[in-house]
Amino acid sequence: MLIRGKTPWDPFHVHFHSFFIYESDPVTGMPLAVVGNAGRPSIRSWETEVRRTPKRTILHRIRLSTEWLESIAGVEPLDSIPPLAAGPE
Repeated sequence: MLIRGKTPWDPFHVHFHSFFIYESDPVTGMPLAVVGNAGRPSIRSWETEVRRTPKRTILHRIRLSTEWLESIAGVEPLDSIPPLAAGPE
Protein backbone atom coordinates (compact mmCIF):
# COMPACT_ATOMS: atom_id res chain seq x y z
CA MET A 1 0.00 0.00 0.00
CA LEU A 2 1.27 3.47 -0.85
CA ILE A 3 0.13 6.59 1.00
CA ARG A 4 0.86 10.22 0.26
CA GLY A 5 0.16 13.60 1.74
CA LYS A 6 1.51 16.39 3.86
CA THR A 7 2.93 15.69 7.29
CA PRO A 8 2.77 17.73 10.50
CA TRP A 9 6.57 18.14 10.45
CA ASP A 10 6.67 19.37 6.82
CA PRO A 11 3.40 21.04 5.75
CA PHE A 12 4.83 22.32 2.45
CA HIS A 13 5.89 19.10 0.71
CA VAL A 14 3.98 15.96 -0.19
CA HIS A 15 5.54 12.83 1.30
CA PHE A 16 5.12 9.20 0.28
CA HIS A 17 5.38 6.05 2.38
CA SER A 18 4.75 2.40 1.61
CA PHE A 19 3.54 -0.47 3.79
CA PHE A 20 2.78 -4.14 3.50
CA ILE A 21 -0.67 -4.97 4.84
CA TYR A 22 -0.15 -7.56 7.57
CA GLU A 23 -3.80 -7.97 8.59
CA SER A 24 -7.05 -6.57 7.23
CA ASP A 25 -10.72 -6.63 8.17
CA PRO A 26 -12.30 -9.66 6.45
CA VAL A 27 -15.52 -7.79 5.62
CA THR A 28 -14.34 -4.35 4.51
CA GLY A 29 -10.73 -5.09 3.52
CA MET A 30 -9.59 -2.07 5.56
CA PRO A 31 -6.04 -2.48 6.89
CA LEU A 32 -5.81 -3.28 10.61
CA ALA A 33 -2.08 -3.90 10.93
CA VAL A 34 0.70 -2.82 8.59
CA VAL A 35 4.42 -3.51 8.29
CA GLY A 36 6.47 -0.41 7.62
CA ASN A 37 10.05 0.75 7.84
CA ALA A 38 9.81 4.35 8.96
CA GLY A 39 12.75 3.99 11.28
CA ARG A 40 13.05 0.39 12.43
CA PRO A 41 10.89 -2.17 10.53
CA SER A 42 7.91 -3.13 12.67
CA ILE A 43 4.27 -4.17 12.72
CA ARG A 44 2.00 -1.27 13.63
CA SER A 45 -1.73 -0.76 13.84
CA TRP A 46 -3.27 1.19 10.99
CA GLU A 47 -4.84 3.50 13.58
CA THR A 48 -1.37 4.46 14.88
CA GLU A 49 -0.15 5.33 11.37
CA VAL A 50 -3.25 7.39 10.59
CA ARG A 51 -2.87 9.39 13.80
CA ARG A 52 0.79 10.16 13.01
CA THR A 53 -0.04 11.77 9.66
CA PRO A 54 -3.78 12.54 9.46
CA LYS A 55 -3.54 14.43 6.15
CA ARG A 56 -2.17 11.49 4.16
CA THR A 57 -4.43 9.30 2.05
CA ILE A 58 -4.18 5.83 0.51
CA LEU A 59 -2.86 6.34 -3.00
CA HIS A 60 -2.53 2.75 -4.24
CA ARG A 61 -3.30 -0.67 -2.86
CA ILE A 62 -1.76 -3.51 -4.85
CA ARG A 63 -2.91 -7.06 -4.22
CA LEU A 64 -0.22 -9.53 -5.33
CA SER A 65 -1.09 -13.07 -6.35
CA THR A 66 1.08 -16.16 -6.08
CA GLU A 67 0.76 -16.76 -9.82
CA TRP A 68 2.01 -13.28 -10.67
CA LEU A 69 4.94 -13.53 -8.24
CA GLU A 70 5.91 -16.92 -9.71
CA SER A 71 5.75 -15.53 -13.25
CA ILE A 72 8.10 -12.61 -12.56
CA ALA A 73 10.46 -14.71 -10.43
CA GLY A 74 10.78 -17.31 -13.17
CA VAL A 75 10.11 -20.23 -10.83
CA GLU A 76 8.08 -23.36 -11.33
CA PRO A 77 4.45 -23.01 -10.12
CA LEU A 78 3.89 -24.48 -6.66
CA ASP A 79 1.19 -26.90 -7.85
CA SER A 80 3.73 -28.61 -10.15
CA ILE A 81 6.07 -29.45 -7.26
CA PRO A 82 5.22 -32.75 -5.54
CA PRO A 83 4.52 -32.53 -1.78
CA LEU A 84 7.14 -33.65 0.71
CA ALA A 85 6.74 -37.13 2.15
CA ALA A 86 5.21 -37.17 5.65
CA GLY A 87 7.74 -39.64 7.00
CA PRO A 88 9.86 -42.67 6.20
CA GLU A 89 8.20 -45.19 3.91
